[in-house]
Amino acid sequence: MTLPRLGVASTLACLVVAGCANGADVPSVVERDSAGVAVIEHSAAALAETPAWSTGAPTVTIAGAEGDAVAFARIVGGTRLSDGRILVVDVDNGATRPLLFGRDGKLERPLGRPGNGPGEFRFAWIAGTPGDTIVFYDMQAVRVTTMLPDGTLLGTRPAGTFGPMDVGVTTGRLADGRIIALPFALGDSGTGDGKVYRARNAVTAIDPARQVLDTLSTEVPSPERFMTHRTFGGQAVSFPAPAPYGSLSLVAPAGDRLLVATNETPDVVTYTLPWQARRIVRFDRMRLPVDVAAREAYINYNLAEIERRSARLGAMKAILVQDTKEARFPDSMGYYSSLLLAADSSLWVAEMRSLADSTPTHLVIGRDGHLQARISLPPDARLLWAGANEVLIVMRDADDVERLELRPIIKPGNTP
Repeated sequence: MTLPRLGVASTLACLVVAGCANGADVPSVVERDSAGVAVIEHSAAALAETPAWSTGAPTVTIAGAEGDAVAFARIVGGTRLSDGRILVVDVDNGATRPLLFGRDGKLERPLGRPGNGPGEFRFAWIAGTPGDTIVFYDMQAVRVTTMLPDGTLLGTRPAGTFGPMDVGVTTGRLADGRIIALPFALGDSGTGDGKVYRARNAVTAIDPARQVLDTLSTEVPSPERFMTHRTFGGQAVSFPAPAPYGSLSLVAPAGDRLLVATNETPDVVTYTLPWQARRIVRFDRMRLPVDVAAREAYINYNLAEIERRSARLGAMKAILVQDTKEARFPDSMGYYSSLLLAADSSLWVAEMRSLADSTPTHLVIGRDGHLQARISLPPDARLLWAGANEVLIVMRDADDVERLELRPIIKPGNTP
């Protein structure tokens, strides 16, 4: 990815957010302009001095679909609608179950059902919630389904003739209806076995109206990975496997723009389309090393997870144990592990951390590109949705049963 170079000819405009500890008149946040691209640089002092947020006790807890006494199997997505109701997508034995809950956490209705017909899902998740409409993208069926919260089916249509591997992972929906995706780049690294590498990848947009897959950029790198080898049915197969703690390319649609963090630098870049950088939000921070403790934490965590699910894994258990023990690690971690656009249009950037640290932390970047806060979530929480004053997270108990929690955000000087 090519970004504007910052030279002495750049226009400099300094904004002092907080002075240094020694009282020197040195700005902790600096704004620059370079060839029409706004650059907002946050120093180490800005990161250290940013307000610390946390969460209070749950105001709503949802342990499953109480109406049919079924606990959640594996939550793959969730959000709050504009009226405060909670939509969650649960996957049970490969079947997608979208469930709608009221503001009080009571189950209102399932949306759709497993299957191949209109209003049915094979493996789907939420692509967006424009207005009162819910948009689902079905990865296996390669189609888009739109529904109203009352269960009314507005339409099910093919997204195109491309396959799931061409699409890869979808990350959200643009204001014009296109769905953003990061394809699976499966090419060989050409660097030899055992080496961690990043390949050239793309950002694409599914246009359901035209049923085409448009390429927006071909310069976004793939996740860090390494080549591994397995034998299936007597046939040797080589394929890339993700490197634990490795750098990822993260893309979050925001209206008609894309927010991108490639993890090659500690930057978050805003692009207008077709593909033009407009703003760079930069942080002065170092990569964390993938040391012995971090590697051991990864291996121990995953072996425990495999054992926890062993009854459901069957013959796959031995393969997963082998993959965990034979994983190749990069020398240092990526800066960030995920991006989430909050309901108030702030950007929540999850900081990469060792699995020895169970506390997830996020940088909250305002619409103006300035750091608002660093928030700590409960240990092992998984963030699904964020608003100005609340978060929706996934927690789980000792038996690996997941639950949803809606929690208030505690900010300095405020009480929940």
